[in-house]
Amino acid sequence: MKISLKTKIAFWWWQRFRFKEPENKFQKISTMGNGIRSLLIILPRENSHLPLAQHFLKSLSSRGQFSAINKIIGWETQKDILDPLLLQRVQLISENDISKNGLLSDEAIKQLTKGKFSGVINLDPKFNPVSYQLISGFNSITRIGFSSDFGHNIYNIIIDSNNGANYIEQGYEYILEVLGL
Repeated sequence: MKISLKTKIAFWWWQRFRFKEPENKFQKISTMGNGIRSLLIILPRENSHLPLAQHFLKSLSSRGQFSAINKIIGWETQKDILDPLLLQRVQLISENDISKNGLLSDEAIKQLTKGKFSGVINLDPKFNPVSYQLISGFNSITRIGFSSDFGHNIYNIIIDSNNGANYIEQGYEYILEVLGL
């Protein structure tokens, strides 16, 4: 997905004047801990990346961990592509939620991120300003996403996308490993 210059400028403006970098409290991953019990997952915006994301969610289901997902956020353009069982759990972002500048309004961000979560996972391997806005609303929780120029400011756990052709599949496996699933 090519991001327009207008969206890039609006995102830069939003990041410069409205974005507060989340605090990163020390977190320990241990087999003795409770683990992450409530997840928010953001699906990739490009439909070409959606099959791998659905496979990732199905693998969570087959491991008995699908109940840990409290909310899944997707895109309205994907409602015909998503698996019907998965679609029942997905909250869709419509074009009405996105301003003419290509960003979410504050009200849409509050509505989409409403709830208590102990972890947020962005399954989008490419930079997406809307996903970035959603994740930036969370403070002091585990935030996992793929590496980008902006991701170093927002994610606690970064998946490096420079590791070859299968980096998306490897990234999803890494997520499962880090979460202990």
